[in-house]
Amino acid sequence: MEIEVVGRGYNVSEHIKDYVEEKIGRLERFYDNIQRAHVVINRQPHKDGELYKVEVTLYAAGKTFHAEKTTAMISEAIDTISDVLERSVRRYKEKLVKRHKIHASHIKEESMETYAEEEGEELPEEIEWYRTVVLRPMTVAEALEEMKLGDHRIFMFLDGETGHVCLLYRRDDGTLGMIESIVE
Repeated sequence: MEIEVVGRGYNVSEHIKDYVEEKIGRLERFYDNIQRAHVVINRQPHKDGELYKVEVTLYAAGKTFHAEKTTAMISEAIDTISDVLERSVRRYKEKLVKRHKIHASHIKEESMETYAEEEGEELPEEIEWYRTVVLRPMTVAEALEEMKLGDHRIFMFLDGETGHVCLLYRRDDGTLGMIESIVE
């Protein structure tokens, strides 16, 4: 698995990179289709000192896992995220095994288109974060299940019944909302 560690407002030391690679790299033991991990460490000022927001996105064959944590210590955030992602990856693999009624050892590499930012292309300054989403046709119920499995606040999918791109999101009051796009 390729692991990319990026610091925003923070110069990531080799020690931290090694720690991230050790903790995130072990996730391959649970699901060998993880192709790439993108880790962002963001230092944020806080009234009690500094906080570190760590975001990890795993790109697997046909699936994306994401977790983030903000703490005063980077290692604590990385440990927590590693545990959260491990649970998500294990649940996803168990779901695949149940769905396909095959033994877990038979799940091997699957092809997936990889998306890379074109060299020289830069995002506007206002955009601090971006994500590439692979849209797969599914029902709203399946999308909701995927959203819960990945522990996401938002989830974009292609509605298999209507062919429209939809966005499920968790509202501030804890309820769910859905936005459906229609092309004119």
